[in-house]
Amino acid sequence: FDGIKLVKLSTMQTRCVILNLKTMRLICTLIMMMVVSFSLSAQITYDTTCTRQWNSKTNEWESFDRIISSYENSLVTSEMIQIKKEDQWVNYNFRAYYYENGRVIEEFEQYWNESKIKWEDNYRKLYSYDGEGKLMQIMHQNIFKGKYINSSKEILIYTSDGKLKEKIIQKFSNKEADLEKAWSNFLRYQYYYNSNDLLINENL
Repeated sequence: FDGIKLVKLSTMQTRCVILNLKTMRLICTLIMMMVVSFSLSAQITYDTTCTRQWNSKTNEWESFDRIISSYENSLVTSEMIQIKKEDQWVNYNFRAYYYENGRVIEEFEQYWNESKIKWEDNYRKLYSYDGEGKLMQIMHQNIFKGKYINSSKEILIYTSDGKLKEKIIQKFSNKEADLEKAWSNFLRYQYYYNSNDLLINENL
């Protein structure tokens, strides 16, 4: 009889231990989820940059526009540009940035349509890199009849030791007569450095 009681007591103790372990596991899981959730939310930050212009009539600085930026893991993910009108901030422009392996691959822009009271697609930039991660090209595209069309592109050229040597700006022509020569050179930037590899001159 004592042996049976001992077995029952041991079984109850075992069940209590298992129950406690399950409870502790559940509590730990919930705590971990809260920590992860908090850490993820803590990685997203915001700041606001304001621009002011001088009013010579009132001899005062007046707010002109502001940029509300959001960051995730120290990378800017969006920028909302607002302008000051009659003591109110009014939407003007919005940009979103998309990344791959820490490098921006697309910059997407919308403008605020006041009459329709909504954001509308406007413009985007597409970034291309070489195998070493150097930025090689920026494609500029405008929205036309709901589709993105090429407008211009920046081609970046580097020295053998990796410094930016030239940036060539090309324009895209949509005219039928220019289809064979759709891309044409427009501007060229040349960069010069001193003996300490510091940029000292930009020639346009």
